[in-house]
Amino acid sequence: MSDFPARISAKFFLRDGGDVDAPALIPVFHEWIRRGGVVSGLVIDVADYHHVPDGPGVMLIGHEWDRAVDFTGGRAGVLSVSKRDLDGSLSERVAAVVADALAAASALAGEPSVPWARVGLDEVEVTILDRLFAPNTPESLEAIGPEIAAALAPLNDGAGPGLEQVGDTRRPFKVRASLAGAPDLAAALEGLRASAVA
Repeated sequence: MSDFPARISAKFFLRDGGDVDAPALIPVFHEWIRRGGVVSGLVIDVADYHHVPDGPGVMLIGHEWDRAVDFTGGRAGVLSVSKRDLDGSLSERVAAVVADALAAASALAGEPSVPWARVGLDEVEVTILDRLFAPNTPESLEAIGPEIAAALAPLNDGAGPGLEQVGDTRRPFKVRASLAGAPDLAAALEGLRASAVA
């Protein structure tokens, strides 16, 4: 598989997903656009879907990336979606998307107006949003699961975590990984970035 997809997402779940004030994100994301440089890439707009059950929540729309506090699957989490311009192997691309989700989570953790927007580091979902490259089948898990596990190893004491395939064949390929849990966001990001350089 040499033509790796650019559309990949990663989602870290909120530690307290039951007490979410989604509208409070809207001014936070607008301020990120105004300030610039809070997250990587060009950020363009804010989209509010928090009223949609199990929907995409509140989204920060960008040229290269979309970020959100997402409610898909009934669990709130910080989501990052790459849209274009990813380089490297599949493992490197997954690591880049996971790192971006952690960077967005870190930025939200610094916002006092959304104290509930704090992620746990013991679980992550990774989705390959290219059904031609990776249909949601056991064969895809066998073929590309090891690459995803390798990307997540820095968040799992250096070992590739086991992956649980999520959803059915009508949905994009998605896996959920249980992780050892880094001590904090800074350590998690440092571990991912160090592995990308190595």
